[in-house]
Amino acid sequence: MKPLPNRIPELIAPETRAYWNGIQGAGGTILMGSLQSIDRFVRNCQLTTLWSKLLEVMPLAGADLNSALIKLKHQGVQGMTAVNFVAGDYTEAGGLLGNGSTKYLNANFSTTLIPAACHMAAYVREDVPGTSARAVMGSDNATTQFWRIEATNPQSAVRAALGGNVFPFTPELWSKGWWYAERVNNSSMQLYKGTAQRGTDGTSVTPTTPSQNLFLFALNNNGTPGNYFNARASFFTIGQNLTTQERTDLYTYVQQLQADLGRAV
Repeated sequence: MKPLPNRIPELIAPETRAYWNGIQGAGGTILMGSLQSIDRFVRNCQLTTLWSKLLEVMPLAGADLNSALIKLKHQGVQGMTAVNFVAGDYTEAGGLLGNGSTKYLNANFSTTLIPAACHMAAYVREDVPGTSARAVMGSDNATTQFWRIEATNPQSAVRAALGGNVFPFTPELWSKGWWYAERVNNSSMQLYKGTAQRGTDGTSVTPTTPSQNLFLFALNNNGTPGNYFNARASFFTIGQNLTTQERTDLYTYVQQLQADLGRAV
């Protein structure tokens, strides 16, 4: 399949066209079939209120690393910044591979934009190895404000934090799949794998957000990257909290996109 020419089909959604323009502007390329798969994801999400509840969508798609850094939906900055990643770390069929020590993405998205009732999620493509602390996405002020999907030991538990020092967790291996964390209100936080609830915490915490950017493949710990991720991931989203049906739909559409791109797990 050939990369897209300068002209793309007129019938794609405006959001898909803006995404393609971003890829072109970054010097990247994307196959026609991949762009059509992205467009199907957009249109599926737009069938209900789901699309309006997504703030940031990072599909990590395209034929090269430049393309993978372009967001499908964003709150001001369309491109992410790769720190120490190289071209060989990314393939569309495999996603992006962290090295667990130096590589991360600055999402160029301030956590101050995350609403009190929110979600954050990541598609992890392989079981996370080792026993050291790892974060697939996160930002905190190192004291009281925590926004993370992480594991202090990937072999024994996965947990999330959404605005405070409270962590819904599940005592299991951090295995491949769709990991989704959600805050419904100040005393209702859940962690899901796929559509199955894995952990919950009802401790009342008023959410606060550090005035700094969210990192992917690492934790932004008061401005310093840490807990670097050491596995592959291929999709991220941040947004408002979702209804049960919307949460199921998002999982279905993300899973379909991963299948279309040849990287579903």
